[in-house]
Amino acid sequence: MSVEDSVQDDIQKVEASTGNPRGGLELCFNLPPDRRQTSDVWSIAGWRIRFLALPPDGEMTLPSAESYIKVILGSLATPRRGCFSEDFTVRSTRVMESGIRAGENGTLLAVCEKSASASMPITTMDQCRFEGPDADRLAWKRFSERFGAFTDYFNELDNHMADGFHLVDPAGREIVYVNFWTCGKRGDVSTHNHGHSPGPHSPAFVEVHLVLNNGTGQGGMYETDGPESVKRMRHIMQAGEEHGPFFHHRDGRPVRLENGAVSYPWHGWESGDDRQPGQAYDLVAAFEINPELATL
Repeated sequence: MSVEDSVQDDIQKVEASTGNPRGGLELCFNLPPDRRQTSDVWSIAGWRIRFLALPPDGEMTLPSAESYIKVILGSLATPRRGCFSEDFTVRSTRVMESGIRAGENGTLLAVCEKSASASMPITTMDQCRFEGPDADRLAWKRFSERFGAFTDYFNELDNHMADGFHLVDPAGREIVYVNFWTCGKRGDVSTHNHGHSPGPHSPAFVEVHLVLNNGTGQGGMYETDGPESVKRMRHIMQAGEEHGPFFHHRDGRPVRLENGAVSYPWHGWESGDDRQPGQAYDLVAAFEINPELATL
């Protein structure tokens, strides 16, 4: 059975709603999955993206397109994969098998299909326009517009962020927020550690980034000792790759600070410079997972 077959007796179609107070689109999935569930499909920059839940040992045949699978919760038995790779390491999310099978507790996934156009450089933000149901809710804004009330750091940077997808359970608890951002050449998305006190519009999370396009081939997540440090270890990430935890964890659980935030070392994203004319954006999907649901 293909992931394209959304109208089947044993597959529930998840509708998108627009009522989330943080904007974007909200998708409600059973947790843990008791049946196969699939969202609609959205397209961006040559990628087709949908969200999929499989019950324990549930199976799904993948389309013939080049497929990349990001595990959000639970695990896959085929191929064998969980949400997190090793700390700070980079791994591909590509699936070479013709189908996938969930682990014993089921799984929640992002299924990304790559077309030939996804390998083209992103030279304008028009290439990142979302297409799909209620795509107008997935609007882009410059970082300087989104965060200008708090900092002028981004004023000179060509960085953009889109409202994204809130995957929630039937009780309304957020499972993960998936948002998308771009970074132009010679960009630095700031050195930070997510140590601020969580609030209704900025909850605590553990994050994993999935790269959809590396503009110069040089962009990546970096480790550093602090905001003023010139010492950086950059982990370059190509399209279809994700990274392991950049947060602290102990006994399989994220470490929390006294204020409720997740404990992170200093880190950030730095794009490259190909010394060619014109722009070439990095395009990244950020998976901000509820730390109460994250296990390593």
